[in-house]
Amino acid sequence: MALFFDPFSGFDFFSFVVPIFFGITLLIIFGMLGYRLVEGLKNSLASEETVQATLIDKVTSTNHSTDSNGMNSSWTNYTLTFELATKERKTFEVKRKDYLKYVVGDRGQLSFQRKRFNDFKI
Repeated sequence: MALFFDPFSGFDFFSFVVPIFFGITLLIIFGMLGYRLVEGLKNSLASEETVQATLIDKVTSTNHSTDSNGMNSSWTNYTLTFELATKERKTFEVKRKDYLKYVVGDRGQLSFQRKRFNDFKI
């Protein structure tokens, strides 16, 4: 007697596909949550670096979505790109208030922890 095949009713598609689909969905969700948690911990545990840098680019990207009830929502991501004294470039997603404080060409002390922007003092 096979698990998903009954000789009297044939192959039971839903008892085979639904658990697999559900398992894959849970795996993706927990994988994404785990990734975010690990990245946050890596950022928090990294030592803070402070280096001389120049702001070379500011980018905003606005996203929109509509749910099944017709409700609209939008959000904006703010990104700052710095060039360090070593010519290395670092890009950070920042809060709106930090994005508005600076203009391209500003030079100062950039403080960050791995991928997390902490401060930029002009």
